Amino acid sequence: MKKILLPLSILLIFYGCNRHIIESTSPNTVKQIGLSYHYNQYEIDIISEPLGVTIEWDNGYIGKTPLKYTYNGTRRRNGPDIIIIATPTEPGQYVQKKRLTASVPIPRTIFFNTYVGPVTQPDKVDVDVKITPQKEAP
Repeated sequence: MKKILLPLSILLIFYGCNRHIIESTSPNTVKQIGLSYHYNQYEIDIISEPLGVTIEWDNGYIGKTPLKYTYNGTRRRNGPDIIIIATPTEPGQYVQKKRLTASVPIPRTIFFNTYVGPVTQPDKVDVDVKITPQKEAP
């Protein structure tokens, strides 16, 4: 029994390692292993309204929309966020920023709408509430 168990254990260990290597090298994939996401030639479509917006990925220029960005690497759960900035080309539009946390996978499509401006809160809100007791019905 021991003669069969040892070679079988070694075979299963090498089969598992070999399978992991094959899966992790497949192009355009993301794989979660423990607290990390492993990306291999992971394609991300970045689009915008209007087209032609300048895109920066972690302070580096990557192109104008629409574009397909290929990401390679490993992101750990508590690792740094990725900051993507969309800078408009026309007056009256607004710079947009997206923060991708390392705790979730990077989405396949990222959309920016530079026509949408920041939401502002009013300085002061006055609410006058008057409570009038109602008479009970007979």
